[in-house]
Amino acid sequence: MEIVRPGLITGNRIIDQQHQEILTLAREAMSCFDDSRGGNSSEFHALLNNLTTLAARHFQTEEALLRLNACPTLKEHKKEHAAFNERILDLLMKAMAGNLDRSGLLSVMEDWTTHHLLVSDAACCQYMQERKRSSDAARQQ
Repeated sequence: MEIVRPGLITGNRIIDQQHQEILTLAREAMSCFDDSRGGNSSEFHALLNNLTTLAARHFQTEEALLRLNACPTLKEHKKEHAAFNERILDLLMKAMAGNLDRSGLLSVMEDWTTHHLLVSDAACCQYMQERKRSSDAARQQ
C-alpha cells in the first residue's frame, strides 16, 4: 500500500509522509495473516496500537493545517477523522479480545484510501492550491 498514484499525493511533505506511514502500518498488520505466520495476535494488536497513535497524530497535523488555511470543509474533515479513528479503535478492542479482524482492517483502509484521500483530502488540496494562487496573484499586483 504505497502512495504511487498522483491522486494520493497532497504535495505537503509532512502529510504525505504520514499517509505513507499509515499505509505501511496497515500493510504490516495485514501481513500478520500470511499463511506462514499463522495470524499473530500480539503483533496484529501492536501494529493496530501503533496505527491508532499515528492516525491520531496525523489527524491533529492535518486539521491544524486545514484550520491555518481556513478550509471550509474542516468540520466535515474532522468528522471523517473521528469516524476513521473510531473504526480503528474498534478493531483494536476486538484484537485485545483475541478477534483478529483482517477484513475489518481491509475495509477501513480501503474506505480511507478511496474516499478520504482521493475525495476529501483532494478537495482540501485543491482549495489550498487555489488559495495560494490567489494570494500569490494579489502580492504580484
